[in-house]
Amino acid sequence: MTAIEIIQAKLKGYRIQLMDKEVATEQALVEEAWENALKELKKPVRFVVVGEATTSFDSYIYNTAAPKTSFLYPTLFGCNDKKELLRFFEAQGILVFDLYPFPLPTFIYDLLKIGSLKGMEPHLVPHFSKLKGVIDENTQFVVRYKKLTERPEWALFKKTVGFNTLHSIGGTNQSANSAEIKKIFGPIL
Repeated sequence: MTAIEIIQAKLKGYRIQLMDKEVATEQALVEEAWENALKELKKPVRFVVVGEATTSFDSYIYNTAAPKTSFLYPTLFGCNDKKELLRFFEAQGILVFDLYPFPLPTFIYDLLKIGSLKGMEPHLVPHFSKLKGVIDENTQFVVRYKKLTERPEWALFKKTVGFNTLHSIGGTNQSANSAEIKKIFGPIL
């Protein structure tokens, strides 16, 4: 079964129906944009900012046609707009990585606990393994919310990727905590 089929089967119990082709198309667009961003990035990566997942390609941070980001506002990093923010991330070795490769609304991840679904590990491990070869022992990992580290997928992520340093930037609503941003990224801001 594909990952989307596994998710779809579980969602039937909640009377939720995904549009499989649209989700697969969105996922392909997200993966392509991420791969393109990775090619431009200074390596080794200094920081990996781990988010939950993008809800759609339209709101994806590496979608250069989308004018805004969902929580990493340019001003938090001393930038004027998203394009400048992405150039800053490239130059400073900051990579945004989503724990879940599927562009779905947050409530679906809360309902399903994707990593605990039978058959998902073969779909998640290759996604997580994309970080191997671009990080080193000095790469620092940053999460938006600590609750992300309590999900079943997090243990698999940490086991697959392996890292030492973890920070949380917290925040409220749609913005990251500016004081935490300054504390974590201070030397490069």
